[in-house]
Amino acid sequence: MFTPIKLSNCNVTSSTRMIRSGMAFGLTDPKTGAPTPEVTDRYIELAQSKCGIIMTGGLVVAQNGKDHQSQSGLHDDTVTKAHAAVLSAVKAKCPEVLVFAQITHAAHLSIDAPEDQLTLDTASHDVAKIPQIYADAARRAVESGYDGVEVHAAHGFLLSASLSPCVNKRDDEFKAGPELLYRVVCAVKAVVPEGFPIACKLNSNDWVEGGLTPELAVDAARRIAPMLALLELTGGTVDPSLDCTRGVARTGKMGRQGYYYAKETSLIRAAVGKELVLAGTGGFRTQADIESALDGDLDMVAPSRPWLRNPRWLVDMEDTGTPSACINCNACFRDHGVCAVRQKMIAMGKE
Repeated sequence: MFTPIKLSNCNVTSSTRMIRSGMAFGLTDPKTGAPTPEVTDRYIELAQSKCGIIMTGGLVVAQNGKDHQSQSGLHDDTVTKAHAAVLSAVKAKCPEVLVFAQITHAAHLSIDAPEDQLTLDTASHDVAKIPQIYADAARRAVESGYDGVEVHAAHGFLLSASLSPCVNKRDDEFKAGPELLYRVVCAVKAVVPEGFPIACKLNSNDWVEGGLTPELAVDAARRIAPMLALLELTGGTVDPSLDCTRGVARTGKMGRQGYYYAKETSLIRAAVGKELVLAGTGGFRTQADIESALDGDLDMVAPSRPWLRNPRWLVDMEDTGTPSACINCNACFRDHGVCAVRQKMIAMGKE
């Protein structure tokens, strides 16, 4: 858990095998979409709690790509100064931590009116422009001082939707499959410096009828693997969004303990080989689960919710073996990175 690991296809090393998977804090200037200074304290808190890589919450690549109003972005050149200020302050206190900019677009899940959305239903010439939009955001990430960039291709957003047969009904070159994702990663690679880490957060299973299957995820992973420093595997979609916030009582679909995507990971590991660093999200609450996954197909693990419940959960785990107190209620999805249980315990004077 707490040993360093060198990322693939670059000379960058994470100080531990623990990644804070991307989750938005909602700390955004509503006028500009730039992160506010309060983000600095959150990142420092993470960096001081055994986190090797911090993935930002999804940073939109275009103004019409937000899935919630308080979402930050790398959508134009004016926001880089604010990102740079946050990163400079974090690095001054925690120089060893790596911070990756996760770049995304909500597409049909955007809060914009349908006529203003960029979706897979738009004309071919508009879809063909998407890789450059991501590349521009990646360039801004470099200029801001991020240590890497993560292309978000999960949870039903634009690039995830492009992989899904039940969402992407195109019959041209951008039909359901890895082509658009491949072009985006290629475009990003073309604008970042040589050896700059590129990661991808990829659905390994949509868990919806007619959606992305593990076999289709294998095709996508195999296509982009040679360009990646890290592949972070996850699953599921936010559509319908209510399903994310029903917690343990929602539908029983994810009633498993431990790593949710072990079977899917095994398929992808076999396809991409041992050279690519694989990380996994979902279900990591105990030291035994984490170590079991690291002894198997994963090189790194990428929880998120446990840090919201207790920012020092890994420190406590290392000291006493205490598991995360996160109960998987998922209210943090609704409340943009605020743990409802933690707030209640603080209000009661119990934390």
